[in-house]
Amino acid sequence: MLALSITFSSSPEILLVLFLLSVAISYWMYQTKKESWTRLTRQILFIFRALLLFFLFGLILSPMLSYWFRESIPPTLLILFDNSSSISAGSDSVRLSEQLNLIESLKNEANGKYEVQYNTLDGRTLESINDLTFQQSSTNLNSAIRKTEQFNEGKNISALIVVSDGIVTEGNSPTFYRYSHPIYTVGLGDTTVRMDLSIKDLYFNKISYQGNQFPVQVDIKNQGFMGQKSRVILKHNGSILESKTVSFSNASDIQKVDFLVSAEQKGTQRYQISIEPLEGEYNLTNNTRDLFVEIVEGKEKILLISKKPHPDIKAIRSAIETNENYSFDIFIAGIGSFPTTKEPYDLIIYHQILPNDPLVESLNIPGQKTTASWYFFQSGQQGQLAINDIPVSVNPVPGEFDLSTPVFNTAFPYFQLSDDLSSFLRNLPPVSIPFGNYILPANASPLLFQRVGSIETTKPLLVISSDEPKKGVMLGEGLWKWRLQDYRQHQNHILFNELISKTVQYLSTKTDKRKLRVYPVSSVFSQGEITFDTEIYNDLYERQYNIPIELVLENEAGEKTSYSFTPTEGYNRIYINNLPQGIYQFVASATLSDKKEQITGQFVVENQPIELVDLQANHSMLRLLASKNGGAFVSGDNVSNLKDQFLNQVPPSRLEAQELQEPFLNLPWVLIVILIFASTEWFLRKYHGGY
Repeated sequence: MLALSITFSSSPEILLVLFLLSVAISYWMYQTKKESWTRLTRQILFIFRALLLFFLFGLILSPMLSYWFRESIPPTLLILFDNSSSISAGSDSVRLSEQLNLIESLKNEANGKYEVQYNTLDGRTLESINDLTFQQSSTNLNSAIRKTEQFNEGKNISALIVVSDGIVTEGNSPTFYRYSHPIYTVGLGDTTVRMDLSIKDLYFNKISYQGNQFPVQVDIKNQGFMGQKSRVILKHNGSILESKTVSFSNASDIQKVDFLVSAEQKGTQRYQISIEPLEGEYNLTNNTRDLFVEIVEGKEKILLISKKPHPDIKAIRSAIETNENYSFDIFIAGIGSFPTTKEPYDLIIYHQILPNDPLVESLNIPGQKTTASWYFFQSGQQGQLAINDIPVSVNPVPGEFDLSTPVFNTAFPYFQLSDDLSSFLRNLPPVSIPFGNYILPANASPLLFQRVGSIETTKPLLVISSDEPKKGVMLGEGLWKWRLQDYRQHQNHILFNELISKTVQYLSTKTDKRKLRVYPVSSVFSQGEITFDTEIYNDLYERQYNIPIELVLENEAGEKTSYSFTPTEGYNRIYINNLPQGIYQFVASATLSDKKEQITGQFVVENQPIELVDLQANHSMLRLLASKNGGAFVSGDNVSNLKDQFLNQVPPSRLEAQELQEPFLNLPWVLIVILIFASTEWFLRKYHGGY
């Protein structure tokens, strides 16, 4: 329904004055002229001129045309289907089909009284119940209910009917929440307790270092096998590494089985845990699980050198050693001996000592000149900074120091700090810094600025350079106070560790100088779409496009599949679908400047059947969900019981009104009317011999 009205910026009574003025001017123009026009012609010209002037004068009042749209919105009934694979696997197909037909019958009878809409866990809207495939690999009912309500915001929702077996495999239970609309639940699946063994959970390190051992914990769920035993087997590449016997003393319990695995072969390794089935077991699918562990060759090596002990050293060391990916060596003159190593370090931290110091030169550190460094400033060393290619120049005022607190540089280009850390930096105790002028080269950027008192300056506190080898400079002394402040505020050192760890990570990581870069966006994919990012650069490291890339995938059986792709600006990703579970090696190649560039790597496709671990329907959860949200529970066989609720008590439609306003000057028909009046008057005057 549409309603129109006109409003003015001034009093509408002025329209009468403007109308009389328009009539007066028009009368003077046509009734006092001595043209040889007939009386009818004068009257017609008079009317057109009066209307034209009235329209023009009326626009002075800035009239607004208001549109009122009134719409009747019928009640909506949303039906959310749990389309996960546990329903088809745990239900009798004939019975499931009959239950779905009952739901379809409810929809058909509700049509006309309600707007009925089918939705699924993965956010799809179905036209027909026959479109259900029950292939969703996980069930997150809480998320699905919330998204269904959000996507249908603005509709006149009467209720949400959740059709599910009640088995939740992701997210929190929906019974923890109250939702915006009444929720009715329909229970599918079989609640019968069946004899079954299953691998409920696996706990293991996704990364381990070659030569180390890593633990694997298996949680075995037993249902109905009291007094019996089974064997849990760990395999690698089809060979049994170890097996353990587990005894079930109760009819329903969970047993934990621990393995300690040696990481021998580098690269991503596939292990398999399986339970030997027992007689009478209902579901064998959940007796086997795969786990993928990345075995890396070694840790990144960090070295700290200092002439004397200092509390900052303890703070730095504690932060670095929280990351198991780093191997940390420390050498303080006069305390212990220098670690013997033939392999170059990934990062050297010089704490109040310069790289050209005789002590450092006597150590003969492998690859020192090409290794990234982090220098912690000491007063009196300013003059030697340039000699050692430190990325900051200081002209200090002798004997003058500032007490400065850090401020995060929001324009820092190399990495980001968390919002919590950025806020925390402002509350830290000050560190001592020489007062003077600071000059940075073009390749260096401050991560932290100095704040003296309440004044934020552009003087650097922590500087990072991007050229290889990368360098960092910390110009203040007293980091140990920051670590204590973190613990005082949060009872942990997480934020301080983040500052140190992210800086160490950036400095110790080698810049990728390859002109062709092809890499999967994740190291592990679930079965579905596999995505690769591609980057191509010329000799000046400018981004290039429209150069063909050949990608070859090889599975564990040695079978190869080739793909061709040409990246364009705005479309530089390769998508591959339907790869079976396994470890894949890939080789990507392209011809750049008449030279073939090649890159290799690997990724994992896993298919953990979490929906098939437990097939016993959980109708008690569905009852609780409905009762907490003003609805009711019915089993799939009794869907017709909902007809009384929804067909005999149909809520009224909701009437909504919306007002839109448009200035007359913006309306094209106003200009058309003015042109018609003006052109018609002009034509008639000319036609009858007027001027």
